[in-house]
Amino acid sequence: MYDLAAIGLRANATLGADDYDIPKVYASDFSYQLYTLSGTGAKLSVNGVPKTVDNVVMAVRPPAQKTGFVLTAQHFESLSGKEVILEDLATGKKTNLSKTNKYLFFSNPGDVENRFIVHFSDKNGNGDDDLSALFQEDNLIVNNLTKEDIGNTINVFNTQGQLILQREVDAAPLVTPARLTQGVYVIQMTGKRTASVKAIKR
Repeated sequence: MYDLAAIGLRANATLGADDYDIPKVYASDFSYQLYTLSGTGAKLSVNGVPKTVDNVVMAVRPPAQKTGFVLTAQHFESLSGKEVILEDLATGKKTNLSKTNKYLFFSNPGDVENRFIVHFSDKNGNGDDDLSALFQEDNLIVNNLTKEDIGNTINVFNTQGQLILQREVDAAPLVTPARLTQGVYVIQMTGKRTASVKAIKR
């Protein structure tokens, strides 16, 4: 079982739809699928993003039965001064793919689709701080925002990659009503800075 997802850092790319992107196309069966999400939540096989992007959500549609996979990262030649960190939201593990380009994981039916975040970090450690988010009663609170993030957009996706909520950042931290059902959500910020984090609504 094999699939491919490509992320390209390009000077002229955008976080929305552009000529660098190729939509994900797959059958309606329960076969394993790998894809990334655009800034608007579109599922992509090839995702062209700006060179300044901090991270990209990479999703896995799980197979019909528990299966082990090896994720192999290739073609780092153009990432001068950057390291690629894979964050597995299911396990909490972070792996530096620039140093070891393979990652073994198991996927089960019913697993969260938005499982991975691919971080692009400066090798000198000067990258932006990660977002922090939590649900408190019927509110979503997003922390680790800066004044420079004002005007950016917060997108909330469910485990199927559907855009559930969208809000412009008008304060740091951001508190916004979010009357959502219980479950796991991916909170993604787009704009002058991009970042993603997982939050659980209990």
